[in-house]
Amino acid sequence: MSERDPRDPVAMLAAMLDGDRWLNAEACAIFVGAVSTRAFLERIACKPGFPRPNRATGRPVWKRSEVDEWMERGRTTRAA
Repeated sequence: MSERDPRDPVAMLAAMLDGDRWLNAEACAIFVGAVSTRAFLERIACKPGFPRPNRATGRPVWKRSEVDEWMERGRTTRAA
């Protein structure tokens, strides 16, 4: 795993070359089971310990593998 700042465009490119996928807010909301993108952003993405988004593209995107690891640690809650 890269030790680079997750907001670094180089880190984003390195992850893409490793085959990792990036999720935009809508896709990440669906992935974690939130009922809406707004609920995801307000109730899940801002939680301590949730992976930090990469904003190199101008919009926040999350590394799928990091979100998956976060969910496996049992820190996800279904947003209503």
